[in-house]
Amino acid sequence: MSQLAIDEKFILTVTSKGFGQLASFYDYRQISRGTQGCQNMSLGDKNGTVVASFPVNIDDQIMLLTNTGRILRCSVSEIRVTRRGAKGVILFRLNDEVSENKTEELVTSVSRIDSMSKENDSASDGTDEVSSVN
Repeated sequence: MSQLAIDEKFILTVTSKGFGQLASFYDYRQISRGTQGCQNMSLGDKNGTVVASFPVNIDDQIMLLTNTGRILRCSVSEIRVTRRGAKGVILFRLNDEVSENKTEELVTSVSRIDSMSKENDSASDGTDEVSSVN
């Protein structure tokens, strides 16, 4: 069981109204052709439609982008793990007020920043040694 916990993978689902759900791969059953599928997330007027759903590791980070240009970067480890049928938790608090162009703020894009690129960013912090040629 401890090896399963170490190797555990998660599926992150993000909705247009800023809600997210982090569920374990083990919560999803394997299905075959001709079935009705498997419910991933409870949707409604409160949490909107699904924008993205993809596998993540617990040490990855994600970046969310709205249609008004706001960006949020957060760690996957900060998101509470829920069961696959849950409505999700708030990842991004969107503006309730409608701006002058009469469009509501919605999450439009989500991207995963894996742990390997995070380590490469911290390793190349601009303090590389420069060798001089005489």
